[in-house]
Amino acid sequence: MIKIANKSNKIGAKFEERLTNQFEKYRKEGKAYVFKIPTEFVVLRKGAKIVSAFPKKQSPCLDYIGILPNGKAIVFEAKTTANKTSFPLSNIKDYQYDLIDEIQNYVNNVFFIIEFRELNEVYLVHGQAIKEFKESSKRKSIPYKEFKNIGILMEDLDVLKYINY
Repeated sequence: MIKIANKSNKIGAKFEERLTNQFEKYRKEGKAYVFKIPTEFVVLRKGAKIVSAFPKKQSPCLDYIGILPNGKAIVFEAKTTANKTSFPLSNIKDYQYDLIDEIQNYVNNVFFIIEFRELNEVYLVHGQAIKEFKESSKRKSIPYKEFKNIGILMEDLDVLKYINY
């Protein structure tokens, strides 16, 4: 069995796989071209057997980047949490906040897609809303109930139907 960094990364990978499938469907239907930015991994081996793998370095972009039919760009960062009462801001790394700032110099369509696994809910939240919460609050997490104010509860992963582009 290969150990991939930690259990939360495996769970996040399952969520990203579901998103990637949705984005692939968009591409096939001509609705958008959205693709996953690959993460470069360091692989540790014992002989020919892979025993561990972990990210080599921080990504130069967020998780997904794409182009909409109107020519506008769109960027997504996918996050998942088992927490039922809040979303820990520690799930977002400092460099990801910096990336949001940098990307928003070019495009306004920067979103987090946040899955509350235990509640079976997924929220679409503009990147700026997350940043503003972090900067205006002393909290280390965003209360679950706050997502009703800053995000959109998605009934499915058909992200484009929840975005005004």
